[in-house]
Amino acid sequence: MKNYKVYYQPASDGSKTAWLLTFCLFMISPIWASELFYNLNGLWLLYTVALVFYLAYRLSARYIVLRDKVMYLHQLRFWRVEEYSFSNEKVHFSFEKRTLVIEQDGHKQRRLFMTKKACQQLKEELNG
Repeated sequence: MKNYKVYYQPASDGSKTAWLLTFCLFMISPIWASELFYNLNGLWLLYTVALVFYLAYRLSARYIVLRDKVMYLHQLRFWRVEEYSFSNEKVHFSFEKRTLVIEQDGHKQRRLFMTKKACQQLKEELNG
C-alpha cells in the first residue's frame, strides 16, 4: 500500500471568513504600491513578502497522510495529529462533492475541503 499525502482546508464558515480576510489583506499590497505612495519602498516589500509566506503557510499547514488503512490529520499550527482508522466502526467517512465528512460517535462532525484529485485518492482508499 502506498503512502499518500494530501492537503486540506476546513470547510467551516469560520475558515471561509479567514480566507476572505487573508485575501483582503493581500489586496492591500497592490493598492499600496499603485495608489497610496506611487512607489515601492522597503516597508511595502516587507509587508508583501510576509503575506506571501503567510499564504504559503496557510495552504500547506494542514495535510492528511494515509498509511496502512489509517488516516493521520496533521495541523502544524497546533502541532496536533489526529488518527482515524478505516476499520474503526465508530468513525464514518462520506464525501459531499469535494468535502470529506468525518463523523465520529460522540464528537462533532469534521468537514474537510480538498482538491478533486485528493478526494479521488481518498475514495479509492476507503473503497479498496
